[in-house]
Amino acid sequence: MRRIFWKGFFRVLILLLGVVTMIHGGIFYTLSKSYLEEKTKEIRQTASDVTKNLAGKNREYVEQVLDFYSRSGEIKAYLKTQNAENEMKVSELLPVDRTSENNSVIIEEKSVKLKNEEEALVQFVSTANLEKDAIDLSLKFLPVTLLGSVVFSLVVAGFYARQETLRMKQANFEFLRGASHELKTPLTSLKIVLENMQFKVGKYKDRDFYLEKCGETVDELDAGIRELLLMSKMDSFEKSEWIKISEVVEESLRRNQIMIAEKNLHIRMEVGEQKIWLNRTALSMVLANLIGNAVKYAEEGGKISVQMRDEELEIKNSYRAGTNEQSGSGLGLYIVKNLLKRYGLKYEIYNQKKSFSFRIDFGTVKKGKTLAQTGESRYNIK
Repeated sequence: MRRIFWKGFFRVLILLLGVVTMIHGGIFYTLSKSYLEEKTKEIRQTASDVTKNLAGKNREYVEQVLDFYSRSGEIKAYLKTQNAENEMKVSELLPVDRTSENNSVIIEEKSVKLKNEEEALVQFVSTANLEKDAIDLSLKFLPVTLLGSVVFSLVVAGFYARQETLRMKQANFEFLRGASHELKTPLTSLKIVLENMQFKVGKYKDRDFYLEKCGETVDELDAGIRELLLMSKMDSFEKSEWIKISEVVEESLRRNQIMIAEKNLHIRMEVGEQKIWLNRTALSMVLANLIGNAVKYAEEGGKISVQMRDEELEIKNSYRAGTNEQSGSGLGLYIVKNLLKRYGLKYEIYNQKKSFSFRIDFGTVKKGKTLAQTGESRYNIK
């Protein structure tokens, strides 16, 4: 559960950090549209209030008030000279970041009637550094958003880990229950055969023949149990990679080479150079079981075809009536179905009079593009 918790935690945290980054980026762009407008409104209101209080005062008094006001705040105010229509007085007190290229100067002019009906123009000047103010605002809220992201990730990861653990326990329970049922049938059959051999009932008097059959059944059960134990280790099926399907098919055929030669089977393989994003152990286990069954139940001199059409793999074998009714543990097909279900792969089984085929749709597990087709290869054994 701890591993699931931390895996979920980092996934959610990375997602939230991406959202937080987008939000803070949004603050910057939103601020760029409204910041200057709000700053201009602020200066305009300040200019109206100040000039209203200066009305009727003499020029010397007004200059002193404006100088004091300029030194005590971010907005600077000056009396504009009559001959400087397009000039602006820039004081050293003006807060300008000379290292930045994002400074903006906001100017507001207001006329005021001084003592003796003298008309004067008061100029209010302020600066705005959009980038600096946006960064300051983001940094102000950044600790809160980061802390919130961590706390939320912990809560979600805890809930996810608990739900995933319960789901895995239920899946394991159902899997073990099904596996137990699949094991029960061949063990019961094996017990009956051994009892009949013990009491020399009918055809079971031929002990040598049926001992060999019992040995084959035990070997099948042993292989099936090994695969069940491997499936119980979740780590074995977590890592996925690009797998060339033809390589796994050829590997499975090589494992059955002796039986293929003994039964004089004709193998037709048309898989091409296609690849799929999947766990290699899982794919090897699925194809090994399906190809092994196809070889086992194929008639003498029969045909087995392994073909890839678009994103669907078909494994097909021919048989005579009765040859496909040999006893088997049933574990192989059970394991195949469970593995395909685990990866969300759809499959279809076709059991016709003279052939049996198993089709897997690899198009149901896409990551980008699941299958990459670059050519075609043929593999024939006669």
